[in-house]
Order: sequence, then structure tokens, then C-alpha cells
Amino acid sequence: MQTNRDIITKGIMSSKFEELPVEMMLEIFQYIDAYDLYHGFYDLIARLNLVINTADIKLHMIDYIHPEIFDYYCSNIISRFKHCLSYLRVPSDKLEKFLKLFNLNEFVSLRALILCEPKQLDDERMILEKLSKLKQLKYLSLNGDKYLIQLNTIDYSLISLQYLNIDCCKIKTFLFILQIIPNIKHIRCSLRLSVPHEQYESIGKYVPKLISLKFKSYYINFDTILLLLSNLLELKKLSFAAHSFDCYNGYKWSQLLSTLPLLKKFQFFIDATVAFEDSIDDVIQSWNILSQWNIQINYSNVFICVYTLPFSQLCWFTTCLYNMKTLTFGDQNKIMLNDNDNIQQLFIRLTNDHKILARYSNVQSVYFYFESNLPVSLPSTFLEDLSKTFQLSTVQSLGITYNRVENSITKESKR
Repeated sequence: MQTNRDIITKGIMSSKFEELPVEMMLEIFQYIDAYDLYHGFYDLIARLNLVINTADIKLHMIDYIHPEIFDYYCSNIISRFKHCLSYLRVPSDKLEKFLKLFNLNEFVSLRALILCEPKQLDDERMILEKLSKLKQLKYLSLNGDKYLIQLNTIDYSLISLQYLNIDCCKIKTFLFILQIIPNIKHIRCSLRLSVPHEQYESIGKYVPKLISLKFKSYYINFDTILLLLSNLLELKKLSFAAHSFDCYNGYKWSQLLSTLPLLKKFQFFIDATVAFEDSIDDVIQSWNILSQWNIQINYSNVFICVYTLPFSQLCWFTTCLYNMKTLTFGDQNKIMLNDNDNIQQLFIRLTNDHKILARYSNVQSVYFYFESNLPVSLPSTFLEDLSKTFQLSTVQSLGITYNRVENSITKESKR
């Protein structure tokens, strides 16, 4: 009986794959995951082994990988190819064991590294210090939001790093990290306030070469945002998202953007539940000063959502099912009439006002939020109204928040 390996071997011999130029094989191997590369090609013939040992190899380990499979990866694949791995993702539940088995210094060809939930180890400083030895590392992602990433001191640099993705980080820690990545050009971050009323300065002091920034804010007031993001002299692309009542004034944003002389692309999303101290009309009209960026505003008497068009999927899109008004500032010829088609995650606030809003054709996730602790009186046409707002059959997950209690269900959990 022929095994898969016998079939693969005969296929390679009959197609003379091993006679291809080395450059062509190296290019092909770039698109094959380390697991498939090892099982499909390694130890077939000596020449293939030599090529694979110099190839650009990538290994992406998924979340909650079975322990036996992870052990197999470590003993047979990572230990064999660690010197030529260019991309590596380590899931959160296996990170501690991985770092006990391997020294990050040994991954000398690594150009991209994704570590999930590093805070659980309480040794981010040790990780970054070892990564400073990797001279080819260009991309680093410390992602996950279960643990706030924290650092206290630094005395090393990641000179080669150009891309940083960091989630759930305090501002103070973020500023520490910026001091060790002086050549960074692209940053994606989600930040939380460190200490209320603490003074900060522009991040441009630490990262003068920054050209692209995706910034998500949690509980950070606009004065702090203004200090952090002002005078980024090389910045060309800025994306910003926040759920904060302190960020909905267009005049303040105009002040910030005036300090970014090279800015070419601006994507923006904020939503907030508010009781307007100023006239809502004054707040709405404050965004007219930024009409060059094509601004759309959805608002009611207790809620406002402001975003640039076309909508960028930075986060959940928030709306009210009923009683929403919409206003747009910008070049109407450039604004897509079907921009709602870009929205896949919808956060719906439910009130006692009953007027249907808009159509979202590609929604996959829906989250309902009841504004009041008291029961909301929904109309008898509620389900019919939902079906007019989005296609129920395409929704994969549903979340409900009422009276500060959260529940979520998915299609899979219902089966």
C-alpha cells in the first residue's frame, strides 16, 4: 500500500521538481507553511534538504492548538528550522512553554514575530531584551487584551524594527517602548490612560520617522491625545478610533491635524453616549471645518457617531435602530452611496423611539445595547425592522447587554 509520502516522492521524481533552479524553489517555499514544507519535502532528497535549510520559512500556530501537536511542532519543526524561520506566531496558551524550550536569540532570521497575551508571563522586558539581539526583525506584534502590557525600565534598542502592533497598553508603557524603536515607521496600538492628569509629550520625540499610525483610545481625554499626536512631522496616514464623549468636537481635531504637515490620509471613528452641554447643532457644525476628509455624523439627542468615509473597519460600527439623523460634510461626488456595505460588525443601541434607520447589507456580528436599566418598549414590528436593517441569515454572532449584564451566543453554540 502506498503512503502519502511515497506518492509525493514519485510525483517529485516524475516532475523533476528537484532539478528546478534554487532561486525558483526558494520562491515556491515562501508560500508553504513550515508544517507542510516539512511533511511534503524534507528528507526526500539531499538537494531539497539543502534548499529548505536556506529557505524563507513561516510558521503560524493557531490559538488553542492541541498539546500533542504543539509538542510535535517544537521537537520536529521549530528545533530543525529555527535558524531560517522568518515568520512566527506563538498562541497565548503556549507562550510560556515555548519560551522555556527556546531562546528567542536563536531565531536569527526572524523578520516577523507575533506573541499573544505576553502579559501572562510578567516578563515583557525579558522578551524585548532578547528581541533586541535579532538584527533582521522588522515586525513585532504583542496582541491580545486580557492583560495590560507593562514595562518600567529599558536599556536596549530594537534598531531594525519598522512595524509595531501592540494591544491593551498603558500610555506610560507605550512611551517606554517607543524609546527603544527609534527607526519605527508604522504603529498600530490600542492605549489606556496610565495615571489621570499625568502630563505627556508628543511621541514624535521618540519616533521621528513615523509615517503611519493606527490609534485606538480607551478612557483617554482629548487633551492627552493632542499632546501625544501633535507635531508628527513625517506622518502621512492617521487612523483613530475611540468610544469617548471627549473627542466629538471638530474644532479640536482641526487643531491637531494642523500640526501634521504631511498628512495625506485620515480615517476616523468615534461614538459616545452623551448629554450635550453645548447645542447639538454647534457640535455637528464643528465638523464642517474638516469637510476635506468627508465626514459623516449619525446622531440623536443622546448619542453621536462621527466617522470618515469610506468607512474603515477599525472597530464595531455603532448605531441606533431608531430615531437617528445623518449629516455628511465633504465632496458628495466622492462619497459612496453604499458605504454601509463595508460594515460587518454592528453595535445597535435600543431606545423607545421607533423610526427605522439604514440598511447594512454585509453584517456578520451584531451587538444589542439597552440604554436604560428600565425595560425598553419595543414595537411589534421590531423583528421586521431588524430584517430591514441587515440580513439576519448572514449574522454569525449575537451579543446582548442589558442592565450591565452581558451575554453572547454564536451559531455554533446554539447547535
